[in-house]
Amino acid sequence: MSGADEISNVGGDCQSSNLANPGAIKFARDYDKEPLIVKDYALHAVFILSSITLVFAFVVYFIFGDYEYSLTACFIFASNIHNFVDFFKFKNHCTVEFSGSAVRYNVASKIKKSIPANQIKSVEKVLFLGCDGYEFNAPKNRVRPQIYIYGGIIVALFLIVFGEIMLVLGIVAYLFCSLVTMNLLSNVFVNKNFSFEACDELLIKDRANGFIDFVFSKSNRLELKKYFLLKTGQNLDNLQRKPILF
Repeated sequence: MSGADEISNVGGDCQSSNLANPGAIKFARDYDKEPLIVKDYALHAVFILSSITLVFAFVVYFIFGDYEYSLTACFIFASNIHNFVDFFKFKNHCTVEFSGSAVRYNVASKIKKSIPANQIKSVEKVLFLGCDGYEFNAPKNRVRPQIYIYGGIIVALFLIVFGEIMLVLGIVAYLFCSLVTMNLLSNVFVNKNFSFEACDELLIKDRANGFIDFVFSKSNRLELKKYFLLKTGQNLDNLQRKPILF
């Protein structure tokens, strides 16, 4: 393999043949002829988080076993089952295609969302909040993060008013432990290493407030850095993580 080929195909999840000969490295890559294709791992992280949630629900059910906890376990199972279906159906079919003209989110080779390259307003490194790109990148689901965040705050305040402070603290502790465990296991599956650091996730916004969000492997970072330096002038190494809030 030539040096140019090594740079063009940094990882197995970065599907590009790129440059044909060593001398071609001196020239800018033609992304329309050879688009950069990056696998989205958001479904993997969501699957792990859902698994942790289900294990917790059934452990609580078997320990306490009363009517209230039985209903809670059933509700948690019902609210997470679609994540398992999506994972096994689309886990290897969600990709982000970076061409010279646009960034496209593809599911099973079909374009789900597209942002023209000349309309990219910003690229942000965000904190992973368990949003699977398969659903999250669709405009109709844009309100989902707001529902989760503000809905959770309202429920917490309601419980505090009725004296359930310890329950609220328990839920917060559970969520924190779940996210830490999810980050560890996600790094094992995505980056093949042990780390509690949040997975790499990018949010690409256009001038019409549209967006594409995806989780990627560290092996894709160099090629993504090259693309955004060329198209937007932004250096991914200089971006600071921020929570997803719309």
